[in-house]
Amino acid sequence: MPTGTIAYNTLASSACSDDGSGFLTATLTLAQARFIAGNNTIAVEIHQNATNSSDISFDFSLTGNTTAVASAIKQIRWGSTSNPLEGLTITWRNVGTVDKIKWGYTNSYEQGTFSGIVRNGYADKFFKYTFPTVTPDATIYYRLFDATTGGWTAEKTYQTAPALNTTAFSFLAIGDSRSGMSIWNQVAALANTKTPDFTIFNGDIVNNGGSTADWDSWFTNGNTFIENNLVYHSMGNHDAASVPTYQNIFELPKSTPTNGTNLYYSFTYGDAVFISLNSEDPSNTTQYNWLVSTLQANAGKKWKIIFFHRPFFTIGSHAGEMNSYYNTWWKAFDDYGVDLIVNGHDHMYERTKPMNRNVSTTAPVAQYGSESTQGRCQIVCGGAGAPLYTGNATWFVEKYRSTYNFCKFDVTSDAICNTTFDNNGNTIDSFCLTKSSAWFF
Repeated sequence: MPTGTIAYNTLASSACSDDGSGFLTATLTLAQARFIAGNNTIAVEIHQNATNSSDISFDFSLTGNTTAVASAIKQIRWGSTSNPLEGLTITWRNVGTVDKIKWGYTNSYEQGTFSGIVRNGYADKFFKYTFPTVTPDATIYYRLFDATTGGWTAEKTYQTAPALNTTAFSFLAIGDSRSGMSIWNQVAALANTKTPDFTIFNGDIVNNGGSTADWDSWFTNGNTFIENNLVYHSMGNHDAASVPTYQNIFELPKSTPTNGTNLYYSFTYGDAVFISLNSEDPSNTTQYNWLVSTLQANAGKKWKIIFFHRPFFTIGSHAGEMNSYYNTWWKAFDDYGVDLIVNGHDHMYERTKPMNRNVSTTAPVAQYGSESTQGRCQIVCGGAGAPLYTGNATWFVEKYRSTYNFCKFDVTSDAICNTTFDNNGNTIDSFCLTKSSAWFF
């Protein structure tokens, strides 16, 4: 065709060489953005090259490109700004700016299509969608729209937790994947098979919190677990190499809803309160006062569970680092009858005997529990990949193993039962904290 404006009666520049025995083909490359969901109309014209031409015929067919375009979406992870059903979020990484999600409780995605809220990531862009309060014990079906390719991901699913008033749920505790990516890959795959309702991660996620490569490797090697499980994090000393990066990656609750920090926070679920602390700043008076007020506000909860990175009682190489805070943090744990304290930092598995410094600073007490003469159970499970430490068991140690590990806790109306697994799936510890169904603090 000639250059310039083409009208319906514009003559072609030259005759077609087709003699009718074959087909002429043309490849038309159009941006996918020109097509819409549903029916599309394609208009085609043919032009003669002479006004006295008498032969013309036309037969048209359209063949699409059947080669799938790979999506750049990655690092899908689940968080929450509150409990496992309220404030549930999904976050992912991509290179575009207008990604979307469609979801529902069936694969018709009946809840609708929604734009992801975009922000700068440590690389590329992060997209976030916050669900309305989700239905308990349900399957969420979803697909993500990759604006850079113009296509949707394959269908994915997520299993929601039991109802908020449940008396039976499970959670995992994991810590210190750090630089051991082959072990982290192994632990993450095993952890995913335990199908917890959520996970608490006790810090030192990566070796250098400011390293893009470290975060990429952590997401890649833990992908199966990360993409399918809600995780609540506490920050470790290695993550703290870039506190803004850590805070930007994960969607977490805040200490107070409006102006609070996500470096320490709490949430309630069932008859339990979970409190995450920032052990990189244990002298912070604001954090300590918040801890006390949070324990006071939740004094009626049957189970009180606290997680942070640096342990008080440990036989590892980091022993003594929290000694200055026995009279603040640990005193609050004893005063309010905290049941379970979960840490990382030392790369081993440790479980203390029942510890209550209000009763004795040099000997354990007789029983775990929340009453004034009973003691706290502290666990160190810092074995998700970082180089292992060793130690010598002493008076406060009930169980110790220098091995990679993670913990599963099954909560019922009258017990929290733990099973600790090594990286091959073998059980290395199991025990229960029990409490009467009619318990009152």
